[in-house]
Amino acid sequence: MFSLGRLLDHMLQTSIRIINIVTTNYDRLAEYACEQKRLHHYTGFTYGFFRQLSAPNEITSPRRVNIWKVHGSLDWFKSPLGDIVALSNIDGIPKGYEPQIVTPGTQKYQRTHLEPYRSIINSADQAITSANSYLCVGYGFNDEHIQPKLMAKCLRQKTPITIITYALSDAAKRVIFEGGAQNYLAIERGGTDEQSIVYSSLGKAPLIVEKNIWSLAGYLSLIM
Repeated sequence: MFSLGRLLDHMLQTSIRIINIVTTNYDRLAEYACEQKRLHHYTGFTYGFFRQLSAPNEITSPRRVNIWKVHGSLDWFKSPLGDIVALSNIDGIPKGYEPQIVTPGTQKYQRTHLEPYRSIINSADQAITSANSYLCVGYGFNDEHIQPKLMAKCLRQKTPITIITYALSDAAKRVIFEGGAQNYLAIERGGTDEQSIVYSSLGKAPLIVEKNIWSLAGYLSLIM
C-alpha cells in the first residue's frame, strides 16, 4: 500500500475538500496512490486511456487531489497533431509521439514557458500561495519553479513547513536554517534506517530519535 495514499485518504475524510500536490518528479506514484485509495485526482487532463488537456471544472467531485507536475510526466506526449496528450499504461511510445518531460539543461526554463507547463506552474504557484501549511517529502530545495513562493510564504507569514527526507540537502539546510524560517520541523535519517534526526524551530540543537520517522511511512506512524 502506498503511504501517500493512506495520508491523502485520511486527510480527505476531514473537512478538507481539495489537496494540492506539487511535484518535480516525472513518475506516476502520486496518481497510483490516489487510484489505490479510489481518490479522484486531476493532473490537467481528462480521464481515460487517451487523455487531453482540460480545465479543473470539467469533471467535478466533492473531494479532489490536484497533482501539479511542473516538469512534465512520463505519460505526457506531443501528438502528431502538435497537441499535448497523456497516454496511460502503454508498452512503448507510439509512432509520431514525443515524450514531454523537462530535463535539466539549458532548455529547461525555455520549455516551461510553453503549454502545458505554463498553466501547470501557474496552478502550482496558486496552490503554494494559498496553502496554510506545507509537507515536503524528499524535496531537495533545488528548483527555482517552486521554492521562491514557498519560502516567501514561510518567511513573511511564518507558514508552518515540515520536511521529511533521507538526507537534508545543502540547499535545504541553507533555506531553512540560514534563511530565517521561523516555523519548521525537519526530519532526516540518522545513522541507521531506525534512527532519525529532528530539527525544529522550537529548539537550537537537533534531537536524535531511535525510530524511523524520516520516511513517509514512519512519519505517518507518528501522526496517524
